[in-house]
Amino acid sequence: PDEFLVSGESLIRNLIIGHQIARKFGRVMKAGYIPDPFGHVAQLPQIIQGFEIPSILFWRGFGNEFEENNLNMEYIWNAPGNAASLIGIHLIYGYGSLESLNGKLIKGQYKPALRKIKLKVENFEKYIATPNVLLNNGSDHHEARPEIPEIVKQWDILHPDKKLKQADFEHYVNKVLESNPKLKEFQGELRGGRYAHLLSGVFSTRMWIKQRNTAIEYLYEKYSEPLSTITWILDKHNEFIYPKDYILSGLKWLQKCAPHDSICGCSVDQVHD
Repeated sequence: PDEFLVSGESLIRNLIIGHQIARKFGRVMKAGYIPDPFGHVAQLPQIIQGFEIPSILFWRGFGNEFEENNLNMEYIWNAPGNAASLIGIHLIYGYGSLESLNGKLIKGQYKPALRKIKLKVENFEKYIATPNVLLNNGSDHHEARPEIPEIVKQWDILHPDKKLKQADFEHYVNKVLESNPKLKEFQGELRGGRYAHLLSGVFSTRMWIKQRNTAIEYLYEKYSEPLSTITWILDKHNEFIYPKDYILSGLKWLQKCAPHDSICGCSVDQVHD
C-alpha cells in the first residue's frame, strides 16, 4: 500500500487481513516485501516488527542518505525513539534486478543468461555487506520461467564457489542474518529519489480518490467500529449483534484502494473514471 495517503490504522489492517488470508494457504512468509510504494514512513519498522516480521525489502525512497551514511544494501533500520529495529534491504537495482533473463530463452542455450547473472552479481558486490546476493528474476506482469532450475544448475557447475539457490525472501534474510554482519544503522523516513523515481506528484493527482478514501476510513475507524464495540460492551441483554462481517467486508474494500498505483491515481483515465 501507499504509506502516506492512507491512515496508520489502514496499514495495520492491511497486515492483519494479509496474515488471515495467508494462513488459509498454509503459512505466512515473515518477510516485509514492500518494494514499490513512493517512499516510506519513518514508523514502518515499528509497524512491521509489531507483526513479528524481522525485515523490510524495498526499492524506492533513498536519496543522498544512502551514500552519506555509507550504508550497504543490508542495514539496520531504526524506528523513531528506538521503538523498533529491524533489517532493511535496499533493492538498489529494483525488484526486477534479474528481469533481463526474461527475454527469449532457447532451451539448453543459456550462455547469454549466465553472462547476465555474472555481470549482475559483480554489480551487486560493491553494495553488499554479506556474501549473499539477492537476484529477482521477474517483474510486473511476468510469468514464472520454467528454465530457471536448469540455469541454476549450469551456473553452479561453472561457479562452485558462488552457488545459486531458488528461494523466497524469508530464506534470503535468514542467510543474511546467519552471516552475523556488523550492519550500519539508519533512522528516518525515506522520501528521496536518487536510486528510483519517487513520483511525489501523485499526491495531488485525482484528489477525489484520496478524499473519498479518507472519508470512508474515518467512518469505519472513528464511528462504525468504535460505536459498535461500545454498544456491544454496554448491551446487558445480549440483543446487539456485532456487525463483524459487515465491518470486515468494508475494510477489505478499502484495502483494494490502498495500493500505491490505486490511491495515487497514476493509471490511465479508463481505470479510475
